[in-house]
Amino acid sequence: MKTVVLTLLLIVGVLSQYPTYMNPDDPETIQLTNALIKQYEARVSAPGNVGLNRVLEAYVTGKGDRIEQYRVKAMLRIISKHSMSFCMQFKAVKVEGVLTMYKWNMCKN
Repeated sequence: MKTVVLTLLLIVGVLSQYPTYMNPDDPETIQLTNALIKQYEARVSAPGNVGLNRVLEAYVTGKGDRIEQYRVKAMLRIISKHSMSFCMQFKAVKVEGVLTMYKWNMCKN
């Protein structure tokens, strides 16, 4: 009986750490991505304003827990003298409501 209970707890624990797909058109996903873009702008020297074209995909691990991890892939645009679009991937963590981006890079084809 103990083995069955421990096995079930292990399965539930593993499944709770599996990434959950977030709808790219959902306002919560767009708001999250815009917050990540603001953090990105603060860390790099963009030649203009960086804005969101569209969210391509987004995943969350640990939704509803004290610690949530996010992985977002989005098309961005820089608006200056010339407009340029590019794809970025962001990784972030939200601890007790505070979102912190810890990794970003250009999308790979």
